[in-house]
Amino acid sequence: ATYFASVLSEAHAVVLCGGTMQPFEDLRQQLFTNLPPGRLRTAAYGHIVPPERVAPVIFSRGPRGSPLSFSFGSRGAPALMDELGELLLALAATVPDGLVVFVPSFQYEAQRWAACPCHV
Repeated sequence: ATYFASVLSEAHAVVLCGGTMQPFEDLRQQLFTNLPPGRLRTAAYGHIVPPERVAPVIFSRGPRGSPLSFSFGSRGAPALMDELGELLLALAATVPDGLVVFVPSFQYEAQRWAACPCHV
């Protein structure tokens, strides 16, 4: 919030866009505490992807049958990362219009990407 306050004090306009900013009141209290009343405008839109195009799936095992256990202590194990990579490649080959994959952090995403020999 301290760093964001300097952005607000110097910028003419700030636009925050994202898909998971609800409830917004928490974000407002954290980032816009010093903003004068009436200066903050918000807009929210419904989900743009039709429900029939969304298939949330959880996999407990990878393509080789190994358990997919992503505890903090084990999620960087090379064998687990290989299993995850093979699973994502298999899914990408069968899902017609792409995937959205959620990972716990940007650091883990970078680690996973660096371990992938294919860089699809």
